[in-house]
Amino acid sequence: MTTEKDSVRFNIESRLLEELGERLVSSPDIALSELIKNAYDADSPDCNLELIENRSLTIKDHGHGMTLSEFKTRWMTIATDNKEVNFFSRNYNRIMTGSKGIGRFAARTLGKKLILTSIAYDESLGVRTKLVATFDWEKLNDTRDLLKLTIPYKLTYPVNDPIGTELCISDINDNIDEGVLKTVRTSVLDISSPYEILRQDVTKRKRKSKKSTDKDPGFTVHISADYSESMGPAEAVLKSYTGRASLVLKNNTLSVNIHFKDNEPITKKITFHNSINRDVYIDIRYFPRRPGAFANLEVNGNTARSWATDHRGIAVFDKGFRINPYGLHNDDWLQLDRDQAHSHRHWRSRLSEKYIPIPKQDQSIESRNPMVNIITNFQVVGAVFIESPNTGSKANKDTGLIPSMDREGYIKNNSFKDLLHLARFAVEYLTSEDKRIQLEEKITKGKEEVLAVKKEIRTAIHNIEDSPTLNKNDKVRIVEQFTHLAKRLESTEEYDQRAREGMEHMGFLGILAGFMTHEHQSILWELNKTLDRLESISTKSNKIAENIPSIKNSISKIEGYIDYTNLFIKNIATPIEKNLKIKPRIRHVLRTFKHFTEERDIETNVECGSSELMPPIPIPAFEGIVLNLYSNAIKATINKVGNKDPQILIIAWSDSKNHYFTVSDNGIGIPESLERRIWDPLYTTTSAENSPLGSGMGLGLPLVKRVVESFKGKISYSKATGQFVTCFKVTFPRK
Repeated sequence: MTTEKDSVRFNIESRLLEELGERLVSSPDIALSELIKNAYDADSPDCNLELIENRSLTIKDHGHGMTLSEFKTRWMTIATDNKEVNFFSRNYNRIMTGSKGIGRFAARTLGKKLILTSIAYDESLGVRTKLVATFDWEKLNDTRDLLKLTIPYKLTYPVNDPIGTELCISDINDNIDEGVLKTVRTSVLDISSPYEILRQDVTKRKRKSKKSTDKDPGFTVHISADYSESMGPAEAVLKSYTGRASLVLKNNTLSVNIHFKDNEPITKKITFHNSINRDVYIDIRYFPRRPGAFANLEVNGNTARSWATDHRGIAVFDKGFRINPYGLHNDDWLQLDRDQAHSHRHWRSRLSEKYIPIPKQDQSIESRNPMVNIITNFQVVGAVFIESPNTGSKANKDTGLIPSMDREGYIKNNSFKDLLHLARFAVEYLTSEDKRIQLEEKITKGKEEVLAVKKEIRTAIHNIEDSPTLNKNDKVRIVEQFTHLAKRLESTEEYDQRAREGMEHMGFLGILAGFMTHEHQSILWELNKTLDRLESISTKSNKIAENIPSIKNSISKIEGYIDYTNLFIKNIATPIEKNLKIKPRIRHVLRTFKHFTEERDIETNVECGSSELMPPIPIPAFEGIVLNLYSNAIKATINKVGNKDPQILIIAWSDSKNHYFTVSDNGIGIPESLERRIWDPLYTTTSAENSPLGSGMGLGLPLVKRVVESFKGKISYSKATGQFVTCFKVTFPRK
């Protein structure tokens, strides 16, 4: 028996270079962008691209160049980790943009031959050197063993040539033309482009390096004069937006600014977990296809519309360089066009679901659901600006924005999903606000038209009465017809007003549904637990009987809530009834929470005369107000640590002018610094941590206030007297 032991090496064929080039650099514009990034990382103040008769291409910079040692260890090393270890550039501490040695593969995909010339100061020699290396890619492909490839070079020193690097690519590929250079022109942010205007507007500053030892002169890309173009109407058009969304994410704080022309801007600050780990700036301008959208501009309206169409979409710029394919004409990375085509009815961004929720009653109504008319790529010009960190092979794939292998977009990790949510939130907020404004304008226009019709009717009646050609009987008959028409018009107005108020009353269903959903989770869990035990012990244990009362009690609770909800919905459409007693209505709401208050020893007292009447408002509106204030009081008493005697007091009374009722509790109270904010939408003082009723969404009190005021009532908060801490008082006029 013979046993041999040895080791073998991988054989790597030289065509691997060609294969890597095609996979890592998918198009010529991306290849050129990668070479421009190398110039930026070399601290060059500029990069010059020149295409000569579509036969050769020169890329030249005035950066620090490469010494022979750097050429061998960096340029000639595949997948070098230099830019993953050194995050900032040598002289100006710019954030590095290139990665993984893509530059040489970019040069390989552009043409058949490359002459690299680099002048640098070599500290080991103490002089300025000139390195010239020649790459003949076709000959290199003929060499089968990659490890045997050699690149001829010539090193000259000392020299007095200006420091920098020049790449001369000859026998360039047929797909490199002026169209490619124009694409590159808009792919590099610091070339004059509409995206530079957006970036300066949203960041409020010029581009600066992260930190610097010397003053950074900035970075400019120059392309052959034949391929340069003026900014055209960009600045004028971008200023003429109908709506604009500006979002700035710094650390974990998201600042939101939504502005529509002739409307007050909406500003918010939101806490957002920033897994992207960089500042993010988003600026999106909205140009709806409506008459007058491009009126009163310095440029022709058709020219402006054509420009907006040519620059449509939402681009992404990472450290000043555009990331394809986001925002290109055939791209729909935010699924805006898709959602409109399929009439999608729900927000996609989790931020939208939380901060601009679509009411359930609006989701099925096309005229009121903003998602049905989601803003599309054809209606926006916008960009997302980020500075993502370099990430090496050991990086967490769920953290940070990581370019895909072919440089086409990012890997779809958690950071990219966060970026999607942010950009989509900006568009959805614009859509929501646009729908709100359109509905308000429609109502205003309708009122104006009604007033105009009324005026015309009055004029017609006046003219008929003054007409000398009509006899008395004809005048009476025609005037009666016009008068009847005017009354029908007034009736229609009143119906429309009541319908809108009814929509607001329906919002109380959301409060009730939120409470019931939380409670049902607890009840169903109890039922499932009991059933599991029944199945496990079957008929072998007497403990089955002990569970029967619990099951019956839980089912009874569910039935009670369903009955209450059905009655609530049924009463939504009922007219206002007069002379209803108020105490039974209050007791009806209190019974809904009876098991909560009894289980937690919360004492609730109602002080109200038996003959006291309910305010002249719909029953569901009144019960919704009581329900919200009472449930808030329960949460407050439960959340107060060490509250041994939780109490709630409801008082109702009236005088010759008004109906009054108050809800007081001895719970945790509201800090004085927060009292003004309790009426703000989406602001809540409650927490789900200790409360079985869950935390609020910050919609209850603002909604209560709106409904109270819609019936000419008032609601106020004050510190209670005696043993109570908080008191809400509601006042309604008797008539």
